[in-house]
This record gives sequence, structure tokens and C-alpha cells, in this order.
Amino acid sequence: MKLHVENEGVCNIAGFAELKALVTAYRHPRLRALPDIANAFRRSMPPSPSDLAQLPPFSDLLHFNGYSNAARRFVAIGEGDIPFTTLLAATLPPHAAPLTLTIETHASSGRLPPRDARFTACAGWSMALARLTCRGEGTCPPT
Repeated sequence: MKLHVENEGVCNIAGFAELKALVTAYRHPRLRALPDIANAFRRSMPPSPSDLAQLPPFSDLLHFNGYSNAARRFVAIGEGDIPFTTLLAATLPPHAAPLTLTIETHASSGRLPPRDARFTACAGWSMALARLTCRGEGTCPPT
């Protein structure tokens, strides 16, 4: 069993520096960081690529969802302001252990039709993240 601690603004750990401080202060192989990029954006603490690159030694998960600074709310991934490609490019190459990406949809209430533009954008970003994580392994989903 592992305990993954997410940075969450309503708690005492809003940013990535605080998350890193926690897992380094209480070092244990089953205590893991769960970086949530959108939560950091929501608290006006957007991580730089170097901020994110410091967490993989303490994490085996990265949590993704969209956030819009203009609307000040969570949105479907791909509709917000988070530069996922830049952040992942700086983070994934040095990560030695397998890294799991979790994606939170934050779609509007109610059921979305399968061809809804928000669903299509979210699915597209999910595939783009999958291709980015497996590049060079020969197991990438088709484009």
C-alpha cells in the first residue's frame, strides 16, 4: 500500500514546493507525492518545468485536469491555460520508474454526447498525453 498526497489548496499543501517539503520531511517508501498541476494553477502557484521535474523521485503519479485563469475555474483538459506539453517534456525524460498519468475530465454537468466538442478535445488531449509518455517505446497509440 502507498499513500499519495495531493497538493490541494483547501489544505496545507497548495504548491509543489510544499508537497516536496512534506515528502522529504517524512521520507518513507510508501509516502508519495501526487502533483496536481491544475490545483497549483488555481492557487496562483503555476509550476515551472523545473518545479515539476523535482517531484518525480517522490512520485509515481501525475494528475492532470484543465484550468482556465480567465474563467477562474476547472475546465476539460485542453480547454485551459496549462502548458502540459512543456511541463511533461521537462519531467518525463529523467523519470526512471514508470509514471502513471491520471486525467480528471471536469466536463460540464449532464451527459455529453459522444461527438460533443469538449469530449473530442478531452479525448484528443488524452491521446496526446499517452503518445508523449510512451515515445520511443514503440507502443504508442496510433495518431
